[in-house]
Amino acid sequence: KTLKATDGSISYLASSFLNNDANKQGLKILQFGGVDMTPETIASGKYDIWSYEHMYTKGEATDLTKAFIDYMIGAEFKATVTKLGYIPIADMKATR
Repeated sequence: KTLKATDGSISYLASSFLNNDANKQGLKILQFGGVDMTPETIASGKYDIWSYEHMYTKGEATDLTKAFIDYMIGAEFKATVTKLGYIPIADMKATR
């Protein structure tokens, strides 16, 4: 709200925020390095501003922790991640 209400303001937003048309309304989405920010340009590495989310465990994951991680990287959650505007790790072709 503040960003849209402040003339000349500039900000960095997560691409997932821009998945919603209402959120994009009134914003000018800029290119970076001459590249539009899209799921395809992010996944291919053409759009340079992105990051991974991480899950860490102390040692090998077991029991409920392993079940949670398996769920997070599984097909069911992949559909949810995509719907929320995030890019599933399996779709990322770019590397850091």
